[in-house]
Amino acid sequence: MDAFIFSKPKLPLIGAPPRAASQPHGVILMDGQEVADTLQCPHCQCHFVKIAGPAPFCTNCGAYECGKERCRTCIPFLLRLELFERHMIDEL
Repeated sequence: MDAFIFSKPKLPLIGAPPRAASQPHGVILMDGQEVADTLQCPHCQCHFVKIAGPAPFCTNCGAYECGKERCRTCIPFLLRLELFERHMIDEL
């Protein structure tokens, strides 16, 4: 079994807002009108709408996460995909 070591990325400034907070990753369109901005989870790649109030934030990735139970553990999507292809995990 291969060992994976990944280091914590350096954030630009302590206390600086994360990139995901100020720049949306996508939008929701209804009848040709933008109704909401979306963020993309760094762990499972799903898009979600951040609602008001505290949101799950991964301090290792420096990004908001979707809040699913499996995304609470920081495993970036590309690493998860590689583990899946090696049959080391059962699902993406």
